[in-house]
Amino acid sequence: MQNISGKSSIYVTTAKSNQSYSVNNRPQLSASVIKLFILGAAFMEANDNHLNLNDSYILKDSDKVGGTGILQNKPNGTSYTYRQLLTYMIDFSDNTATNIIIDKLGGVERTNFLISKFNVKNTKLQRKMMNFNAKKDNYTSAEDTALFLKQLYNHQLLSKSSDEEMLKILKQNTDHSKLLKNLPASTVTYNKTGINSDQGIQNDAAIISNKNGAIIVVVLSEKGNSSQQISTMNKLGENLYRELLQ
Repeated sequence: MQNISGKSSIYVTTAKSNQSYSVNNRPQLSASVIKLFILGAAFMEANDNHLNLNDSYILKDSDKVGGTGILQNKPNGTSYTYRQLLTYMIDFSDNTATNIIIDKLGGVERTNFLISKFNVKNTKLQRKMMNFNAKKDNYTSAEDTALFLKQLYNHQLLSKSSDEEMLKILKQNTDHSKLLKNLPASTVTYNKTGINSDQGIQNDAAIISNKNGAIIVVVLSEKGNSSQQISTMNKLGENLYRELLQ
């Protein structure tokens, strides 16, 4: 990826070893990859009996924000469980669902405090989704994200049941346009992408697995050309699969 435009960082590791490969690890704009950590924060609160994921929330017009997601087009007064909202946050990258979850967790600062419990070094939630008047942005690093996914895959993040449920949500994500595009159909994958065309962001954080094992790869890329970023990520995911899992 050294010849693509913009600012990129990469972290690759395997699920069952301490070996890793890192390039340019540093804080970068997270876009929707931050939703991985919000997911973790919500399940942390559920584990501690501070949040019942089966409780219902009634959608209001004031909740709705633009960008990605489906809730912005749903009728006001519709009821959703927090478990459903978390699923929409990941699988549809729903910004409205994300903001509802942030509020339920106690707001941006409280959610960021929960995220910090994952021992992250460069991950910060500083604004809600689509709030570009906040004058602050959300950041993570390739290493923070990869190690979060590695612990999740190995059931070492929260609890076996919570980790399995989060993995099930990630497995249902259908945005395979970046690292996962050229993989064999038999590959089992879990991922979350992040996109912001105004900032030239194309991010992908993925677990790629088959019968031979699993690898975790995170690419954060900003201020670049989207077609160049995406095509390079397509090749990177394919090459890593061939070299490490075949």
